[in-house]
Order: sequence, then structure tokens, then C-alpha cells
Amino acid sequence: MSQPQSYQLIWSALLPRLARFLPANLFDGLRSLPPDLAQADDDQQPAIAAELLKAVRALDPLHRVLIQYMPRYLLERNPKPGQPHGELLAGTFIFADVTGFTALTELLARQGQGRGHEAMNQIMNSLFSAVLDPLIASGGDLLVFVGDAALVYFPQKAHGEDVLQATRAALRMERAITPFASFETEFGRCSLTMSAGVERGPVYAGIAGDSRRMELLISGPGIFGATAAEKEAEPGQVRLGEQARAIAAAHFTLDGSLVIDDWGEALGDYEISLPTRRSGGSSVLGLTVAEALETLEITVQRVERLAPFLPEDMLARLVNTERQRGLPPELRPVAVQFVNLVGLERLAIEHGPELATKVFQRLFVRVQEIVNQHEGVISQVDAWSEGFILVNTFGTPRAHEGTTSYAVSAALQLTRALDQINREFQLDPPLSQCSGITHGLIFTGEIGAKYRRESVIAGPAVNRAARLMSKAQPGQIILDFDIWAKAQSAFVGDPLPPVTLKGIDGPVVIVNVREMRRGTRLQPLARPLLNREAETSQLALALDNLLLTSTALAKQGSAWLVSGETGLGKTTLMSHLAEMARQRGLTVLVGRCQPHGKHIPLLPWTDMLTGWLDLDERYNPGLQRVRLAEALDSLGLTASEKVLANLLGLPAMDSLKGSGSSPVAGQPAPTTPPPSLLSLLSAKTQADPPPQATPSSLQNLLQSRLAEPRRPEKSMWARLEERVSGPRALLEWLKKLAAREPVVVILEDIDWLDHDSTALLRALLRQITHLPILLALTGQETSPAFTPVTPLALDKLPPEVLVEVAQRTLGARQLDAALAGWICGRAGGNPLYVVELCEALRQADMVLLDRQSGEARWTGRAPALPLSLHGLLLARLDELPLPHQEVLKRAAVLGQVFEVDSLVKLCQPHLSETEVGAALETATQAFFLNAVQTTRYQFCHPLLQEAIYTTLGFSQRQRWHTKIADGLVESQPEAEQNLELIAYHYTQGAAIEKAARFGRRAGDRARERGAYAGAAEYYAGVLNLANAPLAERAAAAEGRADVLALQGDYRAAAAAYSQAIELGSVEARGKQAILTGQLEGLDQTEFTPTLQGWAEGARAWRLAQQGQSEAAVKLAQAALTTAGEIVQPALETLLQTLKSQEAIGNYEEWLAQFAQTALSQPVPPVSLSLAKN
Repeated sequence: MSQPQSYQLIWSALLPRLARFLPANLFDGLRSLPPDLAQADDDQQPAIAAELLKAVRALDPLHRVLIQYMPRYLLERNPKPGQPHGELLAGTFIFADVTGFTALTELLARQGQGRGHEAMNQIMNSLFSAVLDPLIASGGDLLVFVGDAALVYFPQKAHGEDVLQATRAALRMERAITPFASFETEFGRCSLTMSAGVERGPVYAGIAGDSRRMELLISGPGIFGATAAEKEAEPGQVRLGEQARAIAAAHFTLDGSLVIDDWGEALGDYEISLPTRRSGGSSVLGLTVAEALETLEITVQRVERLAPFLPEDMLARLVNTERQRGLPPELRPVAVQFVNLVGLERLAIEHGPELATKVFQRLFVRVQEIVNQHEGVISQVDAWSEGFILVNTFGTPRAHEGTTSYAVSAALQLTRALDQINREFQLDPPLSQCSGITHGLIFTGEIGAKYRRESVIAGPAVNRAARLMSKAQPGQIILDFDIWAKAQSAFVGDPLPPVTLKGIDGPVVIVNVREMRRGTRLQPLARPLLNREAETSQLALALDNLLLTSTALAKQGSAWLVSGETGLGKTTLMSHLAEMARQRGLTVLVGRCQPHGKHIPLLPWTDMLTGWLDLDERYNPGLQRVRLAEALDSLGLTASEKVLANLLGLPAMDSLKGSGSSPVAGQPAPTTPPPSLLSLLSAKTQADPPPQATPSSLQNLLQSRLAEPRRPEKSMWARLEERVSGPRALLEWLKKLAAREPVVVILEDIDWLDHDSTALLRALLRQITHLPILLALTGQETSPAFTPVTPLALDKLPPEVLVEVAQRTLGARQLDAALAGWICGRAGGNPLYVVELCEALRQADMVLLDRQSGEARWTGRAPALPLSLHGLLLARLDELPLPHQEVLKRAAVLGQVFEVDSLVKLCQPHLSETEVGAALETATQAFFLNAVQTTRYQFCHPLLQEAIYTTLGFSQRQRWHTKIADGLVESQPEAEQNLELIAYHYTQGAAIEKAARFGRRAGDRARERGAYAGAAEYYAGVLNLANAPLAERAAAAEGRADVLALQGDYRAAAAAYSQAIELGSVEARGKQAILTGQLEGLDQTEFTPTLQGWAEGARAWRLAQQGQSEAAVKLAQAALTTAGEIVQPALETLLQTLKSQEAIGNYEEWLAQFAQTALSQPVPPVSLSLAKN
């Protein structure tokens, strides 16, 4: 350690490096230390050393976890952050593929509520452990395990020993997975088998990135050969590539490339080499400040070498789950992007790893920039059957509004980036890539064994993205129809012939995306604007004032900000504004900010310019350039032509002339040329015709422009004067348009404004009062961030308007009361939520439309939360700090309304009461929660609670539900006080015995209150509990039959008692006999004392119906002498009727007395002894 005088320098450099790797509370403790540790008093030294050692004790386990995520090759390389490295490796590779995984994924994904995904994760963990053990025993290095495939590396050894080791390891893997060939799950029997390919050959190993994010790539002919060999293998087989076969032939029995496992027990585990992953921990006892500081520096360096190989958000979750040190399972709506890059391995082998590493470094850093800018994460970089793949996810671990747009825009930019890299390095042949993108609910988490972990993303959407990528040609970006429906408003694409994808019935419609779409056009409203009369009136008045100022000497414009959460109708109101403006003869310009355009300079303004020019992607760039030139000539803006052409990405006129190519550049010209822009816009933009005559078509105009002689070169000063900046040129364009006549400028979604667009907007606002321009902005912020702007906040819609929105969405004239209440209760005043919920109901066949009455009727079942709303709501949650997110996740398990005390208990010991209080305060300020009382909160929006709850892993929800129920039982002197709530949480939790006991008792309580539907639901919940105690299931089955009887459905009740009888209920047989009312059954059944009197009365009733009145009287008299108090009144009434010789009524009259008296008796309260076990 350096001398004490250097403490301050060392500590000041070390402290900021620790921020990424320590929880906030621990890092805050370090920040409170004096800046110069050497100057601290002697009394302070032990406390300072102790604080430093706390950090060491937190970093050591983090380092051990990081080790578990890394292949052995990377650990042995001991990489330095930000330093790329590349080399050619020689050795043998195993590629193993699991068959049946797709079917299993599809089966488990259909189970809902994350239950199936959790089961899948458990199966993957078991499979991982089964595969990993023989690999470790055989000395293999597991490079990749993604659930359904594994890639293993054996470094080259003398005499081909690596081939022999790999082949034996593959045989062991096949044996290890044998138990998975047929296994039982709670959802049915499943089968997983494995096939493996082994090949020896060279590969390229590259490490690329910067100090914050690095990646390892191992790919090349050796892996391609193993993959090809595996494709030839049947389930349960191991096949060898050509190189491996030549070496293995003398040591194994082969049938062509097939390895025959005739080793028996001789295969053994004789290559066992115990794992060496555990690195030495830091000794942290009794150190001085100098020694503690040195230990901390060494520990940080060890962590820094490995941390960049995990995505930043993933690392943050490992840091902030210090007690578990793992990735919690979650279910999230995610856009998944598979990108296949081909050619880097060939480059490394043919031209050396140095060049390949330079290219890989340039490529990876650029990919990382693009994916980061689009709020995505590089989740995997893995070898593929040809080349390698990037798996990029958008929406996990952080959700953002516009996830699908981010994914598609990133793919377009990745394509352009690769083109630039090919040109930069003059690669011939060039690297190529193709992509597949999907969107869906996916499972995220980790799989792991004792020595190795892998992060995992799984679900049908992941499989589908990989298969779409496999259908793409080089340069193509393939989307399925579902994601294209969300993306087509922002992108241009070409439909391709439908394809067949594994695991999907029928052909799949696919689209190849080519470019971003520009030129926003607000469509006329198909339906009237609802409940926005006040806002419409204000905007209409502003339009009228704009027309008045155009005739006055002093021109005065105005600016408005229409604000509100997504879905409240901002765009709908802007469409109405545009329609009102057009009706008044005003020019309307529209620009829309995009989530993926936050880093594209001036995107909404060039979008506006494109729309004004009416440019169409069907016309080639040459024609578009002429259209721009003609329009700008008419405004006297020739000097801005080059600047604006550059902003629009249009070619220079001289380049078109110099190329000597057709203006269509490889495409046929449109058969009907578009009309001259001046003829379209003359009524809007000019009073007099332009000085130069306009050709009849743009095609002719382009030809005439190209035929003109080149203009003489201008002086340097003239060229400098023409070099107008993009923002200035756009501002001048707006001012020129407004000088001709008033203009309405609509700029949507300004929350996504890029920096240059923000500057241009501010410049326009500074002059707005002197221009005849009505500027209408939309955004989510309620307070104006720009001045001068008049705020116009949209309120949430009242229930009666929401019902009207729902009626129009469902095509109904009215909704039944239950459906209207469900929709309004969940939509929270947001019409977009109404539309999405109605579509979800319709797609799930949970709403029925009566064609005759026009009424939409609800089936009573609720659909899954629509993915669009799920992602929208999670985007809000993910803006909060991780500890605050953890608090809200636990609050969501408590319910829509929750007590602070219960939340604090649920957060312990991970979060203190103070931290919980701070999170609640933040959540209230951010409009996540409302304080109902001092000790009670509720979620502001019911769907927000559902979105957070749905995201949680199934096992996590179970643990928290059980903990909540245990806390309620412990805090209540009598469990009956909160019986229904306790039963709910136990039923949702993992304590089956408690869930059955409290669930059954909650059904009893509901039955006593006459809440029969609720009682039936509780009883059904108990019956659906796997492995619930037999006695409780029998009681629940009997209770469900009792409810049917109480509702007067005696036939259904009699049938339902059969299940209780099968489960061992004593009384159920007697109740069934009474309800059936057959004398033979009544005579042969043995009744309990509580039912005996009712059974005798039933016999007497039936005898009387058969005309045996005397026998019936005797039987009733005998029964009355021994009957209990409950049945006595009924028997007395029966006896009186029989003696009066009146005609006996329908037997159901006796059953009604039986049900309302005997079956509605209170049930003894639940015992707390079981609950507290």
C-alpha cells in the first residue's frame, strides 16, 4: 500500500468505481467517510476500516456469482476491461440439442399466470444439472446453455485426446438425460431427448467491448461441423464430424458417423476433474485502514474484470439482490430480435484474428450503442449453425413505451452500421446479416447448478423470432403479422410469401421491413369525438383568432400543449383540430416524435416536411429531390435546398447527373407520374404562379434538370452563405409558409423530442406571437416545459362515456351491467384501456353479442392483461429505483388496497420500515398510489396493480402470499376475523394444507351469509389444490353440493355429493339419499344422528305420496320422539299435515326445508393450531 499521504488520491479514485457494485445503502455509508482517510483520528480508524471491509464482504460473493456466469476459457484469459482480444483456438466441440423443448414450451406457456413458465424453469434447471455434471466430470468447458441446446469446448490435446474426451462426454450426456425421455408434470406427461454432434476444428475466439460492456464470441468451422453432425443425429444419438471420426475410429465402435454406446459401465467418470471456479476470498479480519483499502482495491479489480460481460441492468439486479444473488423470475412483454451475422469467422481464418478482432470490436461497440439508444439489451452472443447470433431484447429488464418500434428501428440501424463497417474495412466478401423480430410475453430469469449459471429468456416469442430469422435472406428484417400491425405506422415494409414455422399451425404472414416511414398524416375521425367539447371549443376559438390575425396588420400566433397519459385521446383531438383547420382553408403540418427517434436529429420536423411535400416511398429519390426543389423554389428558399435534401436523405442533383443512371435507379418509374407539387399546393402556399413554368410531370422535370449544364462554381463566400443549418432552414421554411397564409403546426409526443428538435421548437416559440401559426403540442407532462404555451390537460373520461367507447368497440348497442361495471372499473377513465380490454374479451370469446337486442353480455371470465397495456404500465414502474420497485411488487401481491403494516412485514428483512416509507412517498408523488388513510394505500389504477402482479414469477408470488397469510394469522386473535383474506392468500400461496383448511372454512362462512357464488368459488379452489388433505377436499366437495341444494338445484346437488362420497365424506351419502328421495335408498342408507330425523321425514313424505298415509303418520311420530331441535319443527308440520289428511305437497317442499335448515347451520370456526405450524 502507498504511503498515508496517498490515501486521499486512492480513495477518491476508488469510490466512484464502487457505485456499480454495491447496494445504495452500503455505498452511502462509504460516501459518508472522510475524503482523506489518513487524516482521520485514531479513534475513527477502526470504524473506517470496518466500513471498508463491509464493502469487501459484499463484493466477494458478487465476484463468486460472476464467476458462475462465465465459461472457463474466459476466466483463464483474465480479461482486462475495455481491451479487445482475439485468437484462433483449436479443439473439439460438442453441440447438443434437446428435442421436445418447443412442444414443452408451448404446453407450459398456455397454463397462464406464469405457472407454466415457472414449471419450465424448474425443468430447465433439472436438465441443466443433469447435463453439467458429466461435462465437469469429462473436463469440458460449457460455453453456452440456452435450455434447448448446449455448446461445449475441449481444448486440443496431443494424440487427439480432446476428441476422445468429447465423445465420451457426449455419451455421458445422453445417458444423463435418459430420465427426461418420459416424465410427469402437473400439466401432463412430457418428453425431452437429446442428440449430439462432435467435431474437431478451428474457431475464432474474440473479446470485444469497452469498460462498461464486453462480450465473448467463440465461433467457427469446428462449431459449424459439430452443429452439422448433430443435425444428422436422431434423438439419443451421438454423431461425429469428419475430423473427429478419423481420430475416434480406433477407439469407438462406429456405424458411419454414429457412435455406438457399447461401453457399459466402462464409460465411467474417469476424466473427473473437480471444478476450480471458487477463487480465494478476501481475508477481512482485523485489518488496518491501509490494509482494508488495499484489500478493497484488489477485490474491486477482480469484479471489474468480469462485470462487463453481463448487461448493466442484469448486473444491477445481482447487486441489489445481495441476499439471494440471483435474477428473480419475471414475465414481461418483450420484443425479441435475433440477428444472424455471417463472415467474421472466415475473416479470422483467412486473414488472421487481428483483423477479425478489429472488425468485431468496431461492430460490437456500434451494436451496443445502437441497442442502448433503443432501450434494449444484448442478451446473448452465441455461435450459430452459420456465423453467430445476437439476441437483443427490448422490454426487459426495463420496459419502455414503444418497445416494438425500438426493436424494428434498431434492426434498421444495425443493417446500416454493418454496411458502414464493410466499407470502412473494405471487406470482400462483406459480412452479412439478417434478422427476425417478434413480440410476446416471455419468461426471464436464470438457470443454474452448483458451478455454473446462465441467464435465460424463454417463451414462444423467443422461439418464433429465431425461426423468422432462419427464413430471412441476407439484409432482410423479418416481422410476423402481429408485430407488423403495431409497427407499420412508423415503418415501410414489403409483404413476403407466407412461411411455415415449427410449432405454429398454418402459414405465417411475414413482412420485410425496409425503412422508417415519414410524413405523418392524421386520418379523419371515423367516429365522433367524445366528451372533449371544452377542449374543442378552445382550439376552435384559437383557429378563428388565427384567421383574424391574418387579415390584420399585426400577426399573432399561439401555442398549446395538450397533455395527458397515453390513451386519453391526444391524437384523436389533434385529428379533430386538423379537420377543423382544413374546413377553414388552413394549411396543416404534422410531425410526430417517435420513441426510437430520440437520437435522430430533427426527426419530427423532417417528418413534417415530408408530409407537406407529400413524398411517397414508391417514388425513387431522384423524383423526390425534384419535388423538394420545385416546392422550395416556389417559396424562394433555393438556398435551403441542399440542407433540407440532406436532412431528408435525398441525393445531390449533381450526383444523379454524374452517375449517368436512370433516375429510377434500378426501379421502373411509376406508370402514372405524380402531379406537380405546385398544382397540389398552389392554393395553400402561393398567391402568384412561380416565375418559371412547371413541367407537366416530375419525371419530365427531373430529365430537364439533369439536362441542364452544370452551374459554375460559386465563390467560397457564396457557398458559406448558402450553408444554412438544418434547424435554421426548417424555421425559415415554416416562416415562409406562414407569410403566405396562416398555418397550423401539430407536433405530437414531445416527450420524445431529440435535442436539435427541442432547440428548433424553442426558437419557434420565441417568435410565435409574431407569426400567424397555431402550434399544437401533445405530451404526457401536465405542466408546460416550454414557454409561451397554453396548457390544455385532458381529464379522464366518465363511466358513461367509457361505456359508449366500449359499445362502439364491440359493435353493441348496449352492455349488460356486469360487463359495463367490469370495463369501467378497470379502465380508470382511459379510452385506450377500454378498447384494449374489449379486444381482449372478444379474442378470448368472453363476451357474447346478442344480434337481436344488440346487447353485449359478459361470460364473467376475465382475459389476460393485454400485452400493450402490460408493457405501457410496466414502463412507468421501471422508472422507479429498484428498491422502490421491490416495494410496489410486494404491495401488488397484497392487493389493490393494502395496509402499511402488512407491507412492512412483507418487505422484511430485505427493506427497513424507513425504506418502505420512502418508497410509498415516492410512489404517491408519481401517482402510483393514493393514501386512503394514514395506514392504508391503494393503487391509483387497478390495471397497474395487475400489471405488476402479473410480472412476478409464480413461485415468488406463492412465497409472498404465504408470508402475508402467516402474518395475518399471527396478528389476529381469532383467525375468523379476516378469514376470507387469509384464505385468499393461502390459496394463492404454497402452503397447501393451510390453503385447504382456510379455503374450505371461507366457503363455509360465505355459505352461512348466503353468498353462494362466493362459497362455490372457495370450495372449487380447495378441490383444485394438488395434494390437499383428503378430509378438506371431501368437506369442500360436500360444501359445494350443499350450496347447489341451497340454491334449489337438487338434482345437481345429488350428483355433486358423489364426489364427496368418493373422497370419504360420511354425511354426503345420507344427504344424497335424502335429495334423491328414493325409498329404497333411504331404507338402505345409514344416516348420522343429525340427518336421521330428516331421512325419516323423507320416508314419511314419500309413503304419503304413495297413499300409505297410516304408515307415514307412524313413521313421522316415531321420528319426532327422537328428533333433535333443528328438525323438530319440520317434522311437527309434516305430522300435522298427515293427520289432517290433506294432500301431501311436492317432495321438493321437504327438500327446501331440509336445505334451508339443515344445510345452513354454522360450521365450527377454524383452528389456529394448524395455521401457526
